[in-house]
Amino acid sequence: MPQVGRWLPGYGFAVWVIREKKGPDGTPYPCAELRDPYNCFPGYFGADQQPKEMAIIRRVPKTALTKAYPQFSDKINSKDFYKATIV
Repeated sequence: MPQVGRWLPGYGFAVWVIREKKGPDGTPYPCAELRDPYNCFPGYFGADQQPKEMAIIRRVPKTALTKAYPQFSDKINSKDFYKATIV
């Protein structure tokens, strides 16, 4: 696939996410989607040059976080988030 070429050279792999989509008749089927290479950070490569773990960064808007965690809305919406998280 041409999209795999967008991954950084030298990685030797790409990150796929398997999601469920529905056909025209409503039947579910699996669909493979390629992750953005600039949001994925592989772990230690090791001797076999294949990382065993992956960190994926996602940016979530403050409004979505406030809906998901209303008990922490004051900390999420504070101007200086880092000072609000120190306990």
